[in-house]
Amino acid sequence: MFGSWRKRRAQLNAVRDATADLERFVLSLKGQSADELGMLVAIAAVIRMNMRQEGRLPDEALGVGVPLSDDQQDAIQANMSRLTREWQKMNQPTDAAGGMVWLHSLRASRYPEVRLLGRQMWGELQRGFPTAFQAFDFIEKATQKPLPLGCLQASQFIPVGLEPFEKGNPASEVGEHLKMMGYDLTPYGAAVALLQVQSGYSPVEAASHIALTTMALDIKGAERDFVKLMGFYNHAITLIKVLREYRDKKMMRDSIWQNDTQALYHIARFDLQSAEWIGKILSDPIAGKERLANTRRITWSDTDDDITKRCTAAMTSTAEFLKVSLGQCPDDIQQQLNALRFHALVAFQFGAMVEAANLYRLTVDHARASFPEILKMVNGISEGMVVEVSKRVAEMHARNFPPIAAGGKAFTEYCEAGTDEAQRRIAAQRLWSLLKPLTE
Repeated sequence: MFGSWRKRRAQLNAVRDATADLERFVLSLKGQSADELGMLVAIAAVIRMNMRQEGRLPDEALGVGVPLSDDQQDAIQANMSRLTREWQKMNQPTDAAGGMVWLHSLRASRYPEVRLLGRQMWGELQRGFPTAFQAFDFIEKATQKPLPLGCLQASQFIPVGLEPFEKGNPASEVGEHLKMMGYDLTPYGAAVALLQVQSGYSPVEAASHIALTTMALDIKGAERDFVKLMGFYNHAITLIKVLREYRDKKMMRDSIWQNDTQALYHIARFDLQSAEWIGKILSDPIAGKERLANTRRITWSDTDDDITKRCTAAMTSTAEFLKVSLGQCPDDIQQQLNALRFHALVAFQFGAMVEAANLYRLTVDHARASFPEILKMVNGISEGMVVEVSKRVAEMHARNFPPIAAGGKAFTEYCEAGTDEAQRRIAAQRLWSLLKPLTE
């Protein structure tokens, strides 16, 4: 009896950890370009074919052929986890990322609770399929080794059971509308969204209900934090405007629009009736059971004064991160900058600025306008050089220069680390990891 209880407890812990890890991994994939994903797909294909030849990652482990026993799956998953950790310790982030693709795939295939996230992961990776072939040329030149047999076909492979949902999938449509409302669906929220659409609600109506429920949960959690509550109030006002546009486009019924906007108005007023309205919303036995979505960004009002403040806040956050990142580089980094490293450096910095702008609900145009100040604040570049460097950065942005996405990803990881100094340092070290191998 106690043995089975301990086994179940261990499995629940494994599912919890796998879910958290995969959510972070999917989030990192969303910010990557097709070229970056193509490189990751190619690396993952090489790893898979090498391990396949060695018998350490058979096709059966990925849903092809006769299923393996639980013990066999456990052994393969443990081996992949060990390899990935070793690559991380050896400062081989590209190999580690390729290994994570298969580790997450194995976990998603094993645990039904994680499978939806696994489908989402492969939906992102699939964006890199067309560019994976080009990445193989780079890998061969960099390693001076021939590719394992079957790599080209392997780069287009998706494990059985983890195929991405088609774009017409109702849960995906609800998720896209929720992004416009400032939220990201959780796996449980995707299941609830699908249930609501099947019950006769439109994708917009389902998204509206999920946004309302999530805001009620957030306001309840904020308690008496005035700053947070004011942020939710501004978000509610913006959300009401968004829902009105959906109603005007006949994508939402008048009756549902009236019910949801009335509820939004009451829960965001922070008066004696707010708690009663929040209680009603969260009393739903399905929608109120678990968190349906996560708030994507800080929402502010759109006055000119606020935009100026947000630009200043975004620049301050970017400058702080970049100074810490430069602090992780050698002391004589400025003397080590060749042309290639300099372009990668400013592209990395611009990517961080773009991500900071996104965090403070600004546009890429705001990021471009603010970036010259970053060049002067962080790098000490003269006024005359700033214009020329800014032009170069605009050209690199137009052709999706990979260090830009790398800078955005590192900035996001740095912010998400919060007060965890070790994780913040790891994120900051990504700049030198990018610059170090670059030579003329």
